[in-house]
Amino acid sequence: MKHKNKKCGVVTKSGDRGTTSLWGGKRVSKDDPVIETLGTIDELCSYLGLIKSIQHKKNDRNLIAFIQDHLFLIGTELISGPSRRPRLKKRIDESYVCMLEDHIRRIQSKGGLVLDSFCLPGDNILSAFTDIARTVTRRAERNAVALQNKKRLKNKSIVIYLNRLSDLLYILARQYTRRLNNKKSL
Repeated sequence: MKHKNKKCGVVTKSGDRGTTSLWGGKRVSKDDPVIETLGTIDELCSYLGLIKSIQHKKNDRNLIAFIQDHLFLIGTELISGPSRRPRLKKRIDESYVCMLEDHIRRIQSKGGLVLDSFCLPGDNILSAFTDIARTVTRRAERNAVALQNKKRLKNKSIVIYLNRLSDLLYILARQYTRRLNNKKSL
């Protein structure tokens, strides 16, 4: 079967040689640390979408969608070169970190969460997927730290945000376990 050399929608063939474009047209290798970090953020966003799709509580679905929006901001900043970053209308900053901390405090204030020991993932599908998202968040955080150490990520709030997000996901996974256990005891 012969392949025609036409570009068709998503299939551009521009990445066939192992490179991709950053915003602004600069081409980099697909194994570039920025692209690795972007891929991890994309993977995290996809897991959060899965969690959102099986979540029955509207407030939790809204929280997940809110976080996904934040991840898109992080991705946009990562893919933007230094000359493009000043053009970004929104960037992750301390206020986004505070939002996550507020959610953590709110969940913890409801009580019933025992957080004095580590928990094995897998009590139910929702908590298990949330724990997977937490581990992907930790990888994204490690990738962001590597970029920061190489002076390729100037926004220190991104690393802090990812650190708080992994805390929030840990708390959510424990909350989902508690909810299931409460339903079983009724």
